Amino acid sequence: MSYSYDGISIQNLRESNMDSLLLRTLKLGHHSACLAVVCDGVGSLRDGGFASGNAIHLLRRWSEEAERKGTAFEKPGEELRLEVGRINEIITEESKKAGIKTASTLSALLLYDKRYYIAHLGDSRIYLLRKHELTQITRDQVHEGKLYSVIGRVAEPEIMYAEGECKSGDRWLLCSDGLYKRTEPDAFGKVMEKANKRTIGAAVKELIGLAMQNGEKDNISAAMVLDE
Repeated sequence: MSYSYDGISIQNLRESNMDSLLLRTLKLGHHSACLAVVCDGVGSLRDGGFASGNAIHLLRRWSEEAERKGTAFEKPGEELRLEVGRINEIITEESKKAGIKTASTLSALLLYDKRYYIAHLGDSRIYLLRKHELTQITRDQVHEGKLYSVIGRVAEPEIMYAEGECKSGDRWLLCSDGLYKRTEPDAFGKVMEKANKRTIGAAVKELIGLAMQNGEKDNISAAMVLDE
């Protein structure tokens, strides 16, 4: 399968951008894969960006090492979930040593051998548009207005996991809460519906623009992946 993707992360009206994105394809054995990740550093913590940026760095390194080995994943979903757990341990330990308080959401999508695999913590989101129907695949891990599962805060956070079959024509959207807080998901579906590999960059910019027009001040990150 072939993949087209694009993504944008903007500071918007905040003092800094604590969002981070990862988008890359990789060759594993005879299979092509696509890894897409969005992280959003917890804004109430001064060093939220530490967890966000390091999580993306470590997932990139994991995917690059897998590609260098050149062998297929035996259990893609389990390997992704275990790596996210390992990354949480690393960031939690490093932040303690540095004496900083940090945390980040993480929503990771791996497309591999006609299946999708998702590992997720926090309230960033992954949506799937399939046959004109938009579905939120992730679950917001929020209770009474507070995140209860994030990267970089505790040793064993709750990692939401999902997997399923890919279909030709699937369209994926990953985003931080800056995109959806003031914009109805129906608007996302309309933009995603008309995107193709030539216009995907413009579609992502349109999504960002919708949030800004609706008065969003937070960092905004959006990434779209087309499974063709």
